Amino acid sequence: MLPRWNDTYLVGHSSMDSQHKEILDYAASLVSARTCEMQVLCAKGLYDLTLAHFVHEEALMRSIQYVGLDEHKEQHWRLLARLDEIQHEIAGHQLHINILDTEINEWLVTHIINFDADLSAQIGSLQYWGCDVD
Repeated sequence: MLPRWNDTYLVGHSSMDSQHKEILDYAASLVSARTCEMQVLCAKGLYDLTLAHFVHEEALMRSIQYVGLDEHKEQHWRLLARLDEIQHEIAGHQLHINILDTEINEWLVTHIINFDADLSAQIGSLQYWGCDVD
């Protein structure tokens, strides 16, 4: 099953939602790539895109003094470490790409629903009270 965007993943923060969609689309490109060279390029692109998203998200968390910052960052760095491993496994022909689709999809969706939705709710609460967050 290719990673696919679903509107149930919306967290209600426009930049986070658009970045999540882009990450899932990129993950789908990785899973559907048929040559080792394209898989390596897509894996590198997915890593870079995910890293940029995490930098943005962590800046948001710091700006609102998000209580769950440390746990959330730990989740981010675990995924980045796994994405780095994936790049090396693909390059070394040690990864079966069909297993990767489930792993990426489950991790991203679980993270979005469990961690990012809570962050977005806290941002929304602050914006409700007139705080400028973004």
